[in-house]
Amino acid sequence: MRRTRARLGAVIAMALCAALAASLTTADAEIVLRQRYPVEGTETQVFVNNDDGLPISGATVAITYRPGSSVAVTEEIGTTGPGGRLAWTPAKAGIASIHATWDGGETSTNVSVKFATIPGGGMIIMVLAGLLLVGGSVVRIMRVLKSSD
Repeated sequence: MRRTRARLGAVIAMALCAALAASLTTADAEIVLRQRYPVEGTETQVFVNNDDGLPISGATVAITYRPGSSVAVTEEIGTTGPGGRLAWTPAKAGIASIHATWDGGETSTNVSVKFATIPGGGMIIMVLAGLLLVGGSVVRIMRVLKSSD
């Protein structure tokens, strides 16, 4: 009789643990972009799908530019339509976090937004760094050649 109660208690405990684990897991919903790396200022499509790959209509989608930084900016871009789709034009280049919420769930993903053009400041820094490296190498070679004379 005691063994039966102990087994029953163990079965109940395992069932409770399984139910708790199932309640803590989130759906495998996903956010998919038409372009893997969207471009700043160019419209792209955002798709929100459930764990079966079916579109979720009525999901509210928000974008956080530079998430986790002191200059993070979040803006709501709208609600998905019947096909689980929403148009988005990235306002800033860099890392962006896309977050979708709907009745019964939420999901998010990070995406890298590319610059529309090559940043001028970045090119200047790259050219200056190249000149510094080449110039340093030339000076070092001249010193070595002078010391061998």
